[in-house]
Amino acid sequence: MNRESTRQYEANYRASHPEQTTLKSKKYRAGHREELAAWHKVYYLKNRERLVAYSRQYRAAHRAQKAEYNRQYQLSHIDKISAQRHEGRRRDKDEVRMALFEMYGFRCSCGESDQRKLTLHHVNRDGGADRQSGPLIAWRKALSANDPGAYKIMCFNCHMTLHFDNLHKVPEVET
Repeated sequence: MNRESTRQYEANYRASHPEQTTLKSKKYRAGHREELAAWHKVYYLKNRERLVAYSRQYRAAHRAQKAEYNRQYQLSHIDKISAQRHEGRRRDKDEVRMALFEMYGFRCSCGESDQRKLTLHHVNRDGGADRQSGPLIAWRKALSANDPGAYKIMCFNCHMTLHFDNLHKVPEVET
């Protein structure tokens, strides 16, 4: 058999026995994972420019199909994507909140240290605009400011008491 007839025979065999060839291929890849990874790395480094150029060309030619695929994927996996986004936002929020506590302290002046009850107080009373953009953006602004004179960690009770007392001051009546 010459090389061309051997290739034709192998192609016919793969076409007529897809399950066996897939199983055999998976078994081989599982047993030679590190070798294949090393080979792919060397191949990529040798052919990087050509592969990158091909990838750019392919993406440019198939931009509409890729956009449609992405749209269909998002529609069919909306719960999964929503859960991933929610988890990412929650993780970001927790990280920023912990950084705030490390910068401004883990305790209110009254002694409360339960992190679920602690809030960020704007000492200069300029928090209204920050709250409109959302707590995470306000917290990031406080982190970047790194100004203990402008921000303070307070428990919710002390924070509300402070604001209530300042909003509802009863003028003293002279007798």
